[in-house]
Amino acid sequence: MLDDATARGVFERELEAVRIRYGFVVAGYVLMPEHVHLLAGEPSRSSLSIALQVLKQQTSRKLKQRGEVRFWQRRYYDFNVWSEEKRVEKLRYMHRNGSRHDPTYSSAPYSAPFAALRTV
Repeated sequence: MLDDATARGVFERELEAVRIRYGFVVAGYVLMPEHVHLLAGEPSRSSLSIALQVLKQQTSRKLKQRGEVRFWQRRYYDFNVWSEEKRVEKLRYMHRNGSRHDPTYSSAPYSAPFAALRTV
């Protein structure tokens, strides 16, 4: 799925295009071979569910292999973050989750090929 540099690059370009189009802040994200963690603010245009639907559609069109029924799960799992304490907690969780999946992952951003905590 997102296990090579080309696929990760497609996802990152589409995330940035959707972020600009819908006007939301990305606090951080972690890309792993089989899933993504994304901490984002509410879009100024439309809803988060629409923005994520577009992100999933755009990346799926570019990355789905022939014969695959679907690239992404049908839905996404959200959690509302209402405080700075929770924001930090979720960013730390994302970071730890990435390091658990990739032994080469370190605390420095961009350090591992598919578990990089990135801020936009």
